[in-house]
Amino acid sequence: MKRVVAALLIVPLVPALLFGITMAIWGLVSPFGIDSPVAHLASIPIWSIYALPVSYAAALVVGVPAFFLFRHLGWLTLKGIMSGASIIGLAIGVAVAMLFDQRDVSLVGVVLAFIAFGATTGSAFWWMVYPRTNDDA
Repeated sequence: MKRVVAALLIVPLVPALLFGITMAIWGLVSPFGIDSPVAHLASIPIWSIYALPVSYAAALVVGVPAFFLFRHLGWLTLKGIMSGASIIGLAIGVAVAMLFDQRDVSLVGVVLAFIAFGATTGSAFWWMVYPRTNDDA
């Protein structure tokens, strides 16, 4: 259980960092602005800080109950955790996409990015909780 608690404290940093990197890349490839690439790379921690509260709230409000539900149902496998985390990412992605102006950002692109964030977060959780189990895929 110590690994689960540690994972729940550390793993929410993953989607926040991924969000920061995504926003920096989006700033580099978007047609607006004249900032240098260094300015966009420097924005990664800023975007990550904005994503941290959402990430930790999702882990606490949805992730913890999902973990106990999955444990009760016997779904604590890499595929199960990645699927559950992807669904959580989907829900958050839809909420975030609704905040963006639809003329500039594709709803599908935002939602797919957050599903990928969820899958990556689920993988990180699995790796932290079950570090020696590499053959369960």
